[in-house]
Amino acid sequence: MLECRKDFKRKLFAEAIRKLEADPTLADVPPCASAADATSGQCHMTGAQLEQVQAAQPKAAEAQPPARLKSAHLPQIERKIAVLFGINEYSDKRIPRLENAVPDVEAVAKVFSEKLGYEARIVRNPTKADIFRTLNQLSAEVEKGNLQVRQYKNMLTVDVAEQIFFDTGSFTLKKSGQEVLKKVGDAIANYPDKAIRVVGHTDNVPYKSGKWTNWELSAMRATTVVRFLQDKSTIDPQRLVSAGRGQYEPVASNDTPEGRQKNRRIEITLLDKSYLETMAPQQATTGTAPSGDSH
Repeated sequence: MLECRKDFKRKLFAEAIRKLEADPTLADVPPCASAADATSGQCHMTGAQLEQVQAAQPKAAEAQPPARLKSAHLPQIERKIAVLFGINEYSDKRIPRLENAVPDVEAVAKVFSEKLGYEARIVRNPTKADIFRTLNQLSAEVEKGNLQVRQYKNMLTVDVAEQIFFDTGSFTLKKSGQEVLKKVGDAIANYPDKAIRVVGHTDNVPYKSGKWTNWELSAMRATTVVRFLQDKSTIDPQRLVSAGRGQYEPVASNDTPEGRQKNRRIEITLLDKSYLETMAPQQATTGTAPSGDSH
């Protein structure tokens, strides 16, 4: 059976291979005329266009003086992404349908994700245009970065994009997110005089759950991060605080997919320990009985 399939493919692609051998440039994908053309799947983005896409990303509203970057004591965070294409059905119906390509890719993606710490993405039965559209999108996404470090006065904040830690609508920490968070935890453990506040944020798209909203989703994600830091790092849990802000503290417009993606994030901020004191309940003073009935 396999030999018959190989022989059929050899005959089917013989003419295409002959043309490619005569003119190898036929296999080349032309550069896009503009960044907007990248979604067509008929061209590849150039370096200049990637810079243009990055520069066009919505900027956070500056309610405070511009933050200055600080990276001296933080590790380089490696984000590992695997894009896997599985094709059971080709657009050219002369090619026999396969049975195992997509399931095999799904199995490989599971290994990459669960065992190797990759962020695995599966594209099922793509056309040629789908493949180049996916690669262009990935190039732009990786180029613009998904982890930023900001410092303002005595606060150091690490902003982490949602997709590094969580799948859409989930508050379960991904394997790839665990590896990133472990590195962040090891780094901020070196600041024992700081409180660590973890805040979850969402976009304004309603959470697809009958009983929960973006408030609960953002709070549960922040709690998940705090629990991981408590269990997998040397950070004293008394230094940890979690909170959810839902959709109510955006850093970009929610009118575009790019803006919404930027708003879905986790903020990990190092603060003076006096921040914890302001949150502590007031202790009763001695020497003066409270007014009202005595007990």
